[in-house]
Amino acid sequence: MPYRSLNLEKTRGTLWKLVQRIEERFPESGLAQVAWELHEISLEAESKVAWISTPNYYLRIGAGLLIVTILVILVLSFYTVDWTIGTFPLTEFIQVVEAGFNDLVLIGAAIFFLVSIETRVKRARVLASLNELRAIAHVIDMHQLTKDPTEITTPGQRASSIPRHNLTPYELNRYLDYCSELLSLVSKIASIYAQNFPDGTVVSAINELEALTTGLSRKVWQKIVILQGKEGMDSGPTPLNATPRTSVEPARKSKAAAKKNRSKSRAKKKTAKELIPAKARIKTTATGKNARGKQ
Repeated sequence: MPYRSLNLEKTRGTLWKLVQRIEERFPESGLAQVAWELHEISLEAESKVAWISTPNYYLRIGAGLLIVTILVILVLSFYTVDWTIGTFPLTEFIQVVEAGFNDLVLIGAAIFFLVSIETRVKRARVLASLNELRAIAHVIDMHQLTKDPTEITTPGQRASSIPRHNLTPYELNRYLDYCSELLSLVSKIASIYAQNFPDGTVVSAINELEALTTGLSRKVWQKIVILQGKEGMDSGPTPLNATPRTSVEPARKSKAAAKKNRSKSRAKKKTAKELIPAKARIKTTATGKNARGKQ
């Protein structure tokens, strides 16, 4: 089923769209370079996953030949032993049994080593790739480390040692959001390795990497929550291909203004209705006085 497994091609397509968004918003930033590097790692992951999923017949044939050789030598050794029945002291019997048992243990260990050699070679390559992903996750965290939202919420309390960045509240929000998305994609690329190579050691390493990216992303979102709590956060530039969000306070003010205008309109209509009978009475009085004057 297409939705029961991760598709590396579609994951890489999502990462490519994120790279383009970062390039458009922050074209000369270090985060854009990190995004490009992660995209290169995703391209390399395709060839690595294909290599891991394909059986290594050279290793298998070589290991099989060595195992057959060991078994043949073991069988021939039985034929070279003199099995003539004679006096066989107990001490010599114990020594023979002990030596035979040790030989069997060593032969079994050698066979197990040869059988698992392919798995261990692939495991080493996967763990090296996971170490690259772990390193780039820390690099992403280093880029958001100096982006302090309190510089915007409380600008007067900024320390002189903090690096300056000319980002608006909206741009800082997008920057932190991009960091969170990159961390999420790091864990998705790592999960693809476990999907194609379900080794216990590899799965454990991937779980640790996912826990790391989740923790780093949680720190990023704490900054986003602090930033979005500032009044007027949404007054920044309009996002690309998106409708700008409206804040709650301007909406409340517009509703209050509309209600006030309706009240004024009702008052004017009521005053106009009250003035009409008064004008009619004044007109009637004036008409009566004119009629008496004529008489």
